[in-house]
Amino acid sequence: MTKKSILVCDDEEDILNLIQLVLGQTYDVVLVAAVTDVVALVKEIQPNLIMMDIWIPEVGGEKAVAQLKEDKATQNIPVLFLSGHSDTQLIAQRAGADGYITKPFEIMELKETIASYLSSTD
Repeated sequence: MTKKSILVCDDEEDILNLIQLVLGQTYDVVLVAAVTDVVALVKEIQPNLIMMDIWIPEVGGEKAVAQLKEDKATQNIPVLFLSGHSDTQLIAQRAGADGYITKPFEIMELKETIASYLSSTD
């Protein structure tokens, strides 16, 4: 059985390393620290789930998620914001994200949230 894949867009190297460590044995994890053309990136990688920091360099997480949700080829891929921003829930709703994980996060909460969203893509 093929591993499901997760694209993680975050400019914090520690967060990327932690997510790779926690999720890398269960999923194919692709890590990026900046996004310029998010739709092209997602079309190339074809992840089952996207985790997006609100403060991702270049395009910004809110705009990136809105672009993904507007494109027919990417709009059905679940996107979770991953942020410590105090208005993460509001920004997630405004951008059309499917959910969010607040930084700092508990490892078990991260795993359970990811598993929940990925089980709904079966």
